[in-house]
Amino acid sequence: MKVCVVYSPKLKDDYLIGPCLKISGFERAIREYRVEILPPSDSFEEFLLYHERKLVEKIEKLPFSEAIFESAKCVIKASDAIEECDLVILATAGTGHQAERDRFRGYSFLNDVAVLREILERKGYSVAVIDTDAHHSALGRDYYCICLERGCVCYKDKAEFVNAFKVVCRSVEDFDIVVWYMGLDILEDEYIGDGIGIEAIREMIESFLTIKSKKIIIIAGGSKEEVAEEVTREILERSLID
Repeated sequence: MKVCVVYSPKLKDDYLIGPCLKISGFERAIREYRVEILPPSDSFEEFLLYHERKLVEKIEKLPFSEAIFESAKCVIKASDAIEECDLVILATAGTGHQAERDRFRGYSFLNDVAVLREILERKGYSVAVIDTDAHHSALGRDYYCICLERGCVCYKDKAEFVNAFKVVCRSVEDFDIVVWYMGLDILEDEYIGDGIGIEAIREMIESFLTIKSKKIIIIAGGSKEEVAEEVTREILERSLID
C-alpha cells in the first residue's frame, strides 16, 4: 500500500485553540514513521467550487484565517495525492463537515468534505464519504453519517456503533475513492467524555483499511494532542505494514 501524509506546520495556530491543539500530536506521530509527507497545495481556488466568495472574504478577516486556509490547501493537495497513492492521511483545523456554502457553523469555517468530494467527482471518480464525528452532518448521496450523539444513524451503544461502521465499510467497495471523516470527538478521552475507546477505534481502522478502493482519512474534530497522536500512530502502524 502506498501511503502519504499531507501536513503543514502552519495549522498550529494559537488563535484557533480548540481545533489546532491536536495538530502537535499529529505532527509528532507522523515524524516517527517512514512515510512521505507532502506540503499543502499552493492553490485555494478549488474551494470556490463549493463555497461562495463572500464567505471566503468573511474568513479573511478572522485572526486565525491562515490556519483555516492552510487546512483547505491540505485538502486540495490530498485530492491530487490520492491519484498516485492508495491512502492519504491528513489532519484539519478550522475546516470541517458542517460549514454551509455561504456560512460557517461551529468550528467548521469551510467544508473540507464537500469540497474534496466535489474536486474528485469533477475528475471523474466515484466517491463515498463515511462520517464518524460525534456531531451530525448531511451531504446527500453516497454519504454515510454514523453518529454517537445525533444524526442520520444514531448509536448510543458503542458496540453497535463500531459494527455499523464495519457494515458501511463492506458496502462501499464499488466506489473509486472512500473518504473517512474521522472526528476525534468520538473518543472517550476527548471533550465529550463518553465515546469509544482505543480498542474500538483500532477495530474501525483495521476494517477501513480492508476496503480495496483508494482511501483518504481526514483526522478532524477533537482538541487533545495525546488523542490525535495515539490515533495517528494506530493508522500508520496498520497502513505501513508490508
